[in-house]
Amino acid sequence: MEAHTLVADVGGTQSRLGLAQNGILNQASVQYFVNARFQSFYEVIAQFFKETSNVQISRCVIAIEGPITANTGKLTNLDWEISIDDLQRSTHCTDVTLINDLTALGYSLQALPLNGTQHIGGSNSLQKKERAILGRWPWNRF
Repeated sequence: MEAHTLVADVGGTQSRLGLAQNGILNQASVQYFVNARFQSFYEVIAQFFKETSNVQISRCVIAIEGPITANTGKLTNLDWEISIDDLQRSTHCTDVTLINDLTALGYSLQALPLNGTQHIGGSNSLQKKERAILGRWPWNRF
């Protein structure tokens, strides 16, 4: 059995989890969970594994909507904390990355084709491939 990477996007209202191999997400593995039905993200992970049989993971990459300090992330729109230590315990995986969701999007920009971008200022050329992710926080104050 080939090992997988557990990937997740954790927001205030829902979590999306899936499995990737060699950097490619298996779309059929993606599951959506309504966070209000769970006490913690670790319960979401347990439910994902319950519904996904015979999977061995070698790595986890978890993106969350909120700040991360001292290897612990706190969601801004839900009273959940997610730590690398607790992720290691709940997944039995030692290679765990916890990252802010906008930071994760920034890393993906190199893979985005030019027709997936919108020019917002400066010269008309997008050839320099200078790109940015724009977001606002906190969401409920605008």
